[in-house]
Amino acid sequence: MCSRFSTSVLASLLVVLAMTAGCAAKRVPGPRDHLERIPAEWIELPDAPFVARMQDGKAVLVNQTRHAFTRVSVGCVQERNQTVHVVGELFRWEVNDGAWAHQEAVEGLLSMVNNIDFYVANQERILGRSGLVKRCQTRSRVAVITAGGDRHVWDANGSRWPK
Repeated sequence: MCSRFSTSVLASLLVVLAMTAGCAAKRVPGPRDHLERIPAEWIELPDAPFVARMQDGKAVLVNQTRHAFTRVSVGCVQERNQTVHVVGELFRWEVNDGAWAHQEAVEGLLSMVNNIDFYVANQERILGRSGLVKRCQTRSRVAVITAGGDRHVWDANGSRWPK
């Protein structure tokens, strides 16, 4: 009687293990670094030229337009009358020797947002001044707020708030 019970329990466990092993193989691995994630406060603005995506274990901004951009900034936004109101800039990235064309990724900006506490605490040492880098206000979200290039400029202020 004991051996029959043990065999059926063992068989059941093997079935469960086989089923969960198959599920585990299909999981998409998360970011290796806790800074390499899409920020929890992130909001995709419908008209923004860049969207947040995970690529190769890193959170990046991807140009989803046909325009090329040489600068992009992320900042704090709030909704007012179904439109975006920019309440502050967090970080800006610029390139001088190229541009982000369609489907090209901007690396580093989202990890900086995730590491905002470090920049706030060390801005005197890094920038030589304090009060320049500030966290977003309560009830604010983080989004792409501007993007620009030689022929096209986009600003989030007044754009549509996502539904």
